[in-house]
Parts: sequence; C-alpha cells; structure tokens
Amino acid sequence: MNTATHQPASKSPTISVVIPAFNAERTISRTLESVFAQTLPPTEVLVIDDGSRDNTVDVVRAAFPAVKLVSQTNTGPGGARNHGISLAAGEWIAFLDADDTWRPEKLQRQAESMTDDFDLVHTHASNTSDAMRSGDESTFAAVWRQNPFVTSSVVVRKSAIEAVSGFNEDRRLIGVEDYNLWLRLAARGLRSKCIAEVLVDYTPADNNLSSRIEHILSAELANIAHVCEVVNIPHDDIRAKQSALYDEYAMALLHTRDMAAARRCFREGLREHPRPRLALGWMATFIPTSVLNFKRRALSK
Repeated sequence: MNTATHQPASKSPTISVVIPAFNAERTISRTLESVFAQTLPPTEVLVIDDGSRDNTVDVVRAAFPAVKLVSQTNTGPGGARNHGISLAAGEWIAFLDADDTWRPEKLQRQAESMTDDFDLVHTHASNTSDAMRSGDESTFAAVWRQNPFVTSSVVVRKSAIEAVSGFNEDRRLIGVEDYNLWLRLAARGLRSKCIAEVLVDYTPADNNLSSRIEHILSAELANIAHVCEVVNIPHDDIRAKQSALYDEYAMALLHTRDMAAARRCFREGLREHPRPRLALGWMATFIPTSVLNFKRRALSK
C-alpha cells in the first residue's frame, strides 16, 4: 500500500463509478438518478450489464445517455466489477449496486479524505447492523472478525485493487466476493477512513429465504478457505470463524423455521467446534414449531 505522507488534494479526485447490473430494470433508474444528483459529480459512470434477461440495457440506454454501458455474458458481480475497473479512467473507484442509492453529498464528503493517507474511504449506510458502522480500524484481524464495509459506500484507490488482482471471480464466492477483496486488501496493510454519516441507502437481500441463507453460508465457508490460501491464519482463529458462521446462519434458519436445514447447520458447527450454544440450538430444532412460535409471540408482547 502507498505509505506517503498526507498531501492536501490540489484538485477534485477523479472518480469512476462502477455499477454491476443483472436484471435490474426495476431499480437501476433510481440508482443512477442518485449518482447524477451528486454535489460532486463523478468523472464517469460505468454500468456493466452482467447478462441481464430483462430490459436493464434498454432502461439505461433510453434515460441515461451519459452512462458508459457495457454488456457481457454473466460472470457474477465480481467479474462485472472487474470489467468496470479495467475500463475505468479514474484514480478512484466508487462501487454501487444496482438496487442501492447514494445521498447527494456522498462523494463530496468522501473526496475530502481521498488523499495519499488512505486507500479506501467508506461511509455508514441505512439498514445495516451496528457492526457495519465501525470506525477507521482496518487491520486484517479487525476485518476478519467482522466485515465493516458496505460495498455501495466504498470508494477505493484503483491501484490498490489492481495490486491484489481485483475481485475473485470464483462463483462459489458470489455473495461474499466483496468481503474476500476487503480481507486481501487488509492483509496488505489497507489504510481506510470511515465517514461516520449515513450517506448510502442500502437494500438488504431477502435473507428470509432458507435457500439464500444456506447459499451465503456456503459462500462464507468457501471464502475462509480461499483467504487461508493467501494469508497465514492460526488454526484456532479459522475454527472459531467457522463456528461463528454456523451459529449465525443456523440461528437464521431456525428463525425461518426451516428445521431440517437448521439442524444440518448446527450439526456441522458442532462437528467443527463443539460449543454449548450450538448444542442447545441443535436440540431446539426438535421442538415442535407450534411451541417455538408460541414462545415468539409471547416474547413479542
């Protein structure tokens, strides 16, 4: 990473906005309107259509002629972002998902910190947990413990992304390919700055679907395996991370009342790292759903 001392910016930074879009016809207009409403306009806006089967391309082409629109066969969000990065002219890359929006002063506030002191500048976002409203700590240990970055809030130096060869395009990582990149950047000494303001309106994925919960758990576990290939992580830290993931996603499945899937997750978690909490969760999957729902209703009163 660049270790130069702080130099005040003499002019506005050059910022390329990269938006991967897949079947985004219902949301892409709102997303792009928020970009063109910025008080600090970006240098360029690239939409990478990732093999959409709806009218995403037509919507962008008709309403946003200033956008650099590129179509490709479907590779997933990591591949689409990499394509956008490769075409970008800006020194900084601002990521935005096709169903999120920015508040008007977002880039203006971040530009104040786009100096030689930092490689990545991010902000707070709506609809996120307190864990993703962290400060400036971006050591590998901190990022390994909890992903602090909402991708649509991140502006990152293009040269920093290129130094780690961009997003990993392995389809097993879809859903966590951004977290994989942040971990690899952190391992190289990432210097980040958090603007502690909600400047992004984030649209959470529908995590109530059991199939999605199991998919993301699988992606998270694949991410651990990949990161361990490039970073030396103590075995106990790996096991603790795996156990925490099984715990988190098994509890999510239990909440949706998918008892069979929850039972599988708790069982795998117990196999990896036995803990009383996992054992109690596993036993809870044998309780009749009517009893669990009665308890939920009682606690909500």
